[in-house]
Amino acid sequence: MKRKSTIFEIDKSATGKVKEGMEKEGSNLSGVSGLCLWEDPSDNEEEESIINTPTVQQQQQTTLNPSILEAGLQGNVQLELMPSRTLHEVHMKFNLEAGSLLPLCLKGRLLHGRHFTFKNISADVAITLVSDGVEGSYASKEQPFVAKGPWLHVYIGQETVNKIVKEVEPLELSKEQ
Repeated sequence: MKRKSTIFEIDKSATGKVKEGMEKEGSNLSGVSGLCLWEDPSDNEEEESIINTPTVQQQQQTTLNPSILEAGLQGNVQLELMPSRTLHEVHMKFNLEAGSLLPLCLKGRLLHGRHFTFKNISADVAITLVSDGVEGSYASKEQPFVAKGPWLHVYIGQETVNKIVKEVEPLELSKEQ
């Protein structure tokens, strides 16, 4: 069976139905693997503050290894044994493909009290965004930026999520046209 067109081409109302369902029920997509990194701009120790960005050539040569995904962020050190540290500010970077999922993350997950995680495929780094109602997060309203080893948790309250959604809406509309 060869697919010649998508459901969205066959049924023009499908896109609207998906968007309506996302607004009402949210998304079950809780994370993605892509290219992301974070840094603590107030940290003076460069080797600890900056999670090294791979070069374009390294990114092109990187292949997704299933064992990395299975191991998660465990690596050589147990994540549970790593100390948590509260940050006062944070700088996050996403490649275009991962960044294009921010509207889905905000509308489909955070606005529905769920988390969303970006896992870097070429480094042992993850960024989890959480909102009101997410349990088990290191970050909270009182401590919005908390790192545990290479894993960053960022709390974004509902009011801020709504503001960001409005700011990225024009980008979504331009992408659809």
